[in-house]
Amino acid sequence: MGKIEIDLTEHDFERLCERSTLWGNFEGGAGRFENMTPGKRTEDVDCLQWAYAYEAREAWANVILMRAFLASVGQASEILWDMDQESYWVLSNYETSTWREMREREETVRPEA
Repeated sequence: MGKIEIDLTEHDFERLCERSTLWGNFEGGAGRFENMTPGKRTEDVDCLQWAYAYEAREAWANVILMRAFLASVGQASEILWDMDQESYWVLSNYETSTWREMREREETVRPEA
């Protein structure tokens, strides 16, 4: 296996994504996804453990870079192939600055009781 070293920032990670969504809001049925995570089977996916889904479209190179970035910041991930959209999705609990800013705006607009 070859090894290269690349410095990626959070901004780079976000630019590798076509879009992102809260995984809990993702609509899909059984059989829609194939697990592409090395060493895992499709039935091994624990969808309840992930907070965010980051789309890499059909770009496997983006998946590799996204996964490497997440590992470098201590975040686990799962790679799924969406058979309906023909796109890769990287699932993680990593909250990008965009998601943090959205959450902080919501908390400001809707203060806790």
